[in-house]
Amino acid sequence: MDNNIARHIAAVAHQILGQLDDLRSFLEVNCEPGVSVTYGEALTAISRTIDMDLLGKLFLSYPELKQEIESKFAKFGEFVLP
Repeated sequence: MDNNIARHIAAVAHQILGQLDDLRSFLEVNCEPGVSVTYGEALTAISRTIDMDLLGKLFLSYPELKQEIESKFAKFGEFVLP
């Protein structure tokens, strides 16, 4: 796979993880505790799958990409495409 495609996959995955985290926070504020816990657990499972099964495999194949992303997070607070 081309490095740019791998970079794009990582960027989209990080955007999705951020949206899932925002949704979890939204549920905590706007729903009863039982509802936010039930759906929050499902969102956590989805996030874990994206992190481990998608990004984990991607970073094994492209270790330099992980370093690039960590560097951009440290500098900008998020992963931004060039």
